[in-house]
Amino acid sequence: MPAVDIERKESTGVPGWVWIIVGLLVLGLLAWLLTAQPWRAGDANVPAVGQVIPGVDNTEGTTATTAGTAGAGEGAWFPVAAIRANPDAHFGQTITGVVTVSEVAAPGGFWSDINGEKMFFVAEGAAPNLTAGQRVSVTGTVRDPQQMEQVPSVMQMPEETRRYIQNEKAFVQASKIDVLES
Repeated sequence: MPAVDIERKESTGVPGWVWIIVGLLVLGLLAWLLTAQPWRAGDANVPAVGQVIPGVDNTEGTTATTAGTAGAGEGAWFPVAAIRANPDAHFGQTITGVVTVSEVAAPGGFWSDINGEKMFFVAEGAAPNLTAGQRVSVTGTVRDPQQMEQVPSVMQMPEETRRYIQNEKAFVQASKIDVLES
């Protein structure tokens, strides 16, 4: 039988098991980044732009909160008195907060009594079926009643409701209305 010389070849690369561990670590890091996303908008630990933060000086003109200032009561975030005193300074401001429906004026439009003063809210598009006493979360923009012709949902309301709006100093064009409780 002939003699066979078998030489062991020297390995020059990284062992395969090391690449498997590196691959699993990379996949784990990617999975964590895709699910954690600590920078994403709406994260409960990151305040939204303009958000009222309890314990911080929230001067009048603050334009947003997620559920009112703790302890200050519902609607405390909304400076109705300041808007009525100087409506021009507030037109175009975006607000977000929780209010109670005081009276439904027309489909898509309602009054809310905020700190003893009424404010009219009108939905931009389809609005939930609202009834007096419901708490709703609203996001919208403060508008000038003299320019209500530019708001199609207002122009679809009954003439009597439009007259009420026109006699107000401001109203809120709501881009989002979510019913919190009935």
